Amino acid sequence: MADIFTDPQVSEYTLIGSLVRKLIIFCFCTAMLSASVCYGQISTNRKALKLYEKAEESIKHRDFWTANQLYTKAIEKDPAFAKAVLRLAQSHEVLRNMDTSFMYYQAYLRLLPMDSFSEPLALKMVRLFQENGFYHKADSLLQSRPFTDTNAFQAIQEELSYAIDGMQQARMVTYEELPSQVNSLYTQYFPTITIDESTLIFTARQGPDQLQDEDLMVSYFDGNEWSEAESLSDQIKSQDNEGAATISADGRTLIYTSCESSISMGSCDLFIAFKNGDSWSSPRNLGPTVNSRYWDSQPSLSADGTRLFFSSNRPGGMGGRDVWVSEYKLNQWFPPQNLGPTINSKKDEVTPFIHANNQDLFFGSNGRVGFGGFDLYQISLPDTTRSEVMNLGYGINDHLDQVSMVVSGDGKRGFFAQESKSAFGQVVSKLVRASFDSQPLVKRRAVYVTGTVTDEQSGFPITASIILSDLLKNEDTYRTTSDSQSGKYFFTLNEEGTYGVWVEAAGYLFEDFSFSTNDELAPDTLHIQLRKIRPGIKLTLENIFFEFDSYALSEKSLSELNQIAHFIQELAFNVEVSGHTDSVGDSDYNQRLSQKRAEAVYQYLLKLNVSPDQISFKGYGSLHPLIEKNTQDSRNRRIDFEVKEILFEKNSMNKKK
Repeated sequence: MADIFTDPQVSEYTLIGSLVRKLIIFCFCTAMLSASVCYGQISTNRKALKLYEKAEESIKHRDFWTANQLYTKAIEKDPAFAKAVLRLAQSHEVLRNMDTSFMYYQAYLRLLPMDSFSEPLALKMVRLFQENGFYHKADSLLQSRPFTDTNAFQAIQEELSYAIDGMQQARMVTYEELPSQVNSLYTQYFPTITIDESTLIFTARQGPDQLQDEDLMVSYFDGNEWSEAESLSDQIKSQDNEGAATISADGRTLIYTSCESSISMGSCDLFIAFKNGDSWSSPRNLGPTVNSRYWDSQPSLSADGTRLFFSSNRPGGMGGRDVWVSEYKLNQWFPPQNLGPTINSKKDEVTPFIHANNQDLFFGSNGRVGFGGFDLYQISLPDTTRSEVMNLGYGINDHLDQVSMVVSGDGKRGFFAQESKSAFGQVVSKLVRASFDSQPLVKRRAVYVTGTVTDEQSGFPITASIILSDLLKNEDTYRTTSDSQSGKYFFTLNEEGTYGVWVEAAGYLFEDFSFSTNDELAPDTLHIQLRKIRPGIKLTLENIFFEFDSYALSEKSLSELNQIAHFIQELAFNVEVSGHTDSVGDSDYNQRLSQKRAEAVYQYLLKLNVSPDQISFKGYGSLHPLIEKNTQDSRNRRIDFEVKEILFEKNSMNKKK
């Protein structure tokens, strides 16, 4: 008969489970007869003692595998041998077999009462139950005996009270493991996803070995199913580790982590690559302005591409790893700034994720009271001094480490990695989608508009500059360009806002649009056709507003007028600004009102240094309605922009503003 301790066909976990069950049954039965029977630290069984002594010798030689076999045999000879059970628990702990170790610590607790433990061991026992999610049991053990270390006692009591209260207010979450097309490799983690949830990029390894090569993989969702995961790009894949990536809202800018690369500045650096059509560019190191000689990793790029959050252990932080942010201005990245003590603690803050609404920042931390280990937290930006860091609550967090999650635009879904153990005790990580339908994680959701920019006559794609402006704040909030090969563009915007969109390309007349978002707004598609500049071409200025029955320009008009001024100055041509009204009321009054409104636009453009030789104005009253069948239609009350004459081209136009 094979020795069950050496036979490879016998599962170690089966043996452990069997032995622990025997210990539990033994202690329960003997306790019914005499409580003192289970209370022996040292065995009276000679064979058990001899096996124990041999195990101790093996421990001295760091031979834990042999020691564990000997401790196990000693316990089989004497199931009440508490000292052997404790040493077996400690030995497995040294080997990082934490689940097995905890089982033996539990068995030890069944053999001896808490008040017989040393205080350090008693506190450790409380911690073990806490770390494994048995908060009520841990609290019961904590209260079962006095502790002289009042600081440790109070710290644990605070944590347990927080966890027990949090469990009673658990968030309702539904978990769904993504299909095998996505979870096709041994382990996958650190997901990042575009705002339309159509492109999922993640880090993966082929096998269980932590030293195996990490690569970036991608899977696409067509609305019904996910595609088979594949390597993101041959341009990005290398012999080095690539992982922990962030992708822009439009899926065209990728920033990722590469460690121990020949062109790295530190242990791990941040790299950037751009997508044109279906191809990614060769990545480049973000350089010494962003990267340091230390660990820089786990990036998150804001939807507008102007802020890069990441975790780093560089000097100048609050603790171990902190969250930092670098801003992109004037076509360059600026030195990162630490986000300060409201977010960063004396321990570690990792895997920041800035939501597409540009306000909600999510991150993992083990430096504050939570449910155990790393928990996920949330804070509203930009003024962190007035915002509180909020634990995402039980249901998302538990006793295990939760370090990373990306959240959908509406805040109702999250994507993250969930770990489990294989039959051989190896960690397996799969990508999971969580649903928070009853309690979205963000109050201000983000939506998006997508489409193409093409030539009106040929239908060919155009590389156009697209600027999204908050008309109420008179500021640009998002800048992007359409793809040169497909003409596709993409921008995000928050709900409950009024936005103007400005689109221009070299040699074409600009186009402008406006959006007023609300709770019912769904992601939209808008295909834009641009017309080549020629004399006589004109369009209605969609984002020029006046107060009712007045020629005073509304503040909402200023953002677009600034763009128009720049547009006129880039090309030398003559334009006419014309005012129009509906046919309601006195025609003379309408004529004067349209003239005054056109003049108001004219005067404002002159203040912006547009030459009076290039611009004129005229009011037409109700003579040229857009909608003739409805004399009260608001679209008839408008300002038109018409190119009268092209003089000569000053610049190539469309310089980055």
